Amino acid sequence: MPPDKLDKPVKIPLEQAAADLSALADLIEEENVEPDAALLQVFGELKALQAAAVDRNFLFNQYLRSQIELAKDMVNNWKHRRDVMTNVMERHKERLKLALEQNPKVPFKGQHGRIALQKSPDAMNLAIPTVKKTFELIADDDIEGLSKEMCQKYFPQILVRTVNKEKIKNDLKAGVDVPFAHLKQTNHVRFKV
Repeated sequence: MPPDKLDKPVKIPLEQAAADLSALADLIEEENVEPDAALLQVFGELKALQAAAVDRNFLFNQYLRSQIELAKDMVNNWKHRRDVMTNVMERHKERLKLALEQNPKVPFKGQHGRIALQKSPDAMNLAIPTVKKTFELIADDDIEGLSKEMCQKYFPQILVRTVNKEKIKNDLKAGVDVPFAHLKQTNHVRFKV
């Protein structure tokens, strides 16, 4: 333990201080020891006790750090196991989905539930790229006091085209040829208990 750590004043309980001073007085009276030697002896023991307490705290902190590192390793191990199991489950679902697609009429019923192939809702894919934008809309009433020049410079009017996905989807379902869009439907496995 470095000396500068031990030379700092330490707060001790009043009873402990009284006991230490009593031990110092007894040592001076009973054994006829010089006061300086008695001080060094009593307070040297106190410094040794303090150093031992500091060492115990240091060792306990090392133990806590090692436990924290062990816990981190265990968490990482469990995360890895979770990832592996998730991959296994996904592969299992894909194989099961393939089996169900090849034989959709066969009932897959068990003691605990049944497995079925369920179609997802129609999804629409557009061949035209779309971009989602947000605009800050300003009402004309809010800028009516500004000059026409300022309005044109700082608040331009723009025209925006939007996609009516519902109309496109309905037309595709009705058989209308929409060259830039098509419907896509996927299947997924449904476990029912």
